Amino acid sequence: MVFGESFRVFKENEMMRPYNEKLRDYHAKFRSLSTIYNQIVKEMHVNFSERKTMALMQKLEKATQEMSALAKDVITLALTSQQAE
Repeated sequence: MVFGESFRVFKENEMMRPYNEKLRDYHAKFRSLSTIYNQIVKEMHVNFSERKTMALMQKLEKATQEMSALAKDVITLALTSQQAE
């Protein structure tokens, strides 16, 4: 017990290190894309002109495509990791 509370100890499997690093990278990319989504939605509410909306929608579409590609990469990485075990 530390400071009166129990804790767990996790050992990192060295074979899984590349997988974990890639997964952390993907997570960071997803977070940045979600920030872009939030910014776009806020801008659309503040500046709702047709021209601005179209430009923002194009950004949103691009971010959605990037997120879809990342999701496929995560699935591929997970499947590859399972097959390696």
